[in-house]
Amino acid sequence: MVPTSQTCLLAQSKMQKIAAPLFDATGLNFFSYARDFDGNKSISLQTDNNLYHAWFESKSPYCSHLTPDGVYASNSIQNQPLQHQAKMLNYGNGIHIFKRLKTYTEVITLAAPTNSVNMLEFYVNNIDLVNRFILFFKESAVTLIKGAMNDPILVPNDMIAKTPIIKDTIPDIQELRENFSIKKYYFDDNVEIKLSKRELECLSYYIKGLSSSQISNIMNVKKVTTDTFLRNIKMKFNSSSRSELFEKFWQLGILTANGIFS
Repeated sequence: MVPTSQTCLLAQSKMQKIAAPLFDATGLNFFSYARDFDGNKSISLQTDNNLYHAWFESKSPYCSHLTPDGVYASNSIQNQPLQHQAKMLNYGNGIHIFKRLKTYTEVITLAAPTNSVNMLEFYVNNIDLVNRFILFFKESAVTLIKGAMNDPILVPNDMIAKTPIIKDTIPDIQELRENFSIKKYYFDDNVEIKLSKRELECLSYYIKGLSSSQISNIMNVKKVTTDTFLRNIKMKFNSSSRSELFEKFWQLGILTANGIFS
C-alpha cells in the first residue's frame, strides 16, 4: 500500500508551474523537493506523482538519514525496480542533492528525458543555477511546504534503510584537504591579487555576517587588525560591501574550495 499525503499529491500542478521556466530553458523534465525527518515522517512535493507512487511500489529505500551531504547520481540511490519505472516514465540522467539541516534532511531531485545527452556537464557547469532555482522554489512554494508539513507522509518501516547506501569514496577527506596547504591565494592572471591565510579566515567570518568585534575575538587579534584585514580585502577586490565580496568570492569558488560554504 502506498502511503499518501493529500497535500503533497495535490501540489503537483503548482509544482509544474513553478518548475516550468527551468524545464523550458534546460530540457529537464522532473523536479521534486523533500524533507525527511528523523523517524519515518517525510514530505515530498513532485512535478509528477507517478514517480512518487513508483518509489513506494518499488520499495526503494529511504536513506537520507544515512547519506552524507552531497550530490549523487540517481542510479546510486534508487533500486533497480525504481530505475526501471523512472525510465518507463521517461525520466533519467537524474541527480539527488542531500543537505542535512537541524531537524531534517533536504533532498532535491532533478531528472531529464532518458534520451538527453551531456547532462553531467549541465549539472557540473550550472550548479549555481540549480542552487538559485532551489532558493527560488522555496520562496515560491512556502505555502505548499507549510501545508505539507501539517500532512506528512509516513514511510513504512521496511523502506527505511538500515545501512548506508552511499559509501565514502575518500574516507580521510579532511586529512587530504590539509595536505593541500595554501599560504596565499592568487586570483588574477594579469595582476597579482592575493590574500593571506589570515585575511581569508577573516573574510570567511565577515561573509557569514559576523561583526568586526566578533571576528577579532574569534581570531584573537585586536579590532584594528581585523579592520585592516577587511579594508585591504575590499580595496584589493574593489568592493564596498559584504554582499559584493560574497558574490565575487562565490563566483571564484574560493568559499567552497576552503569549506567556508558547501
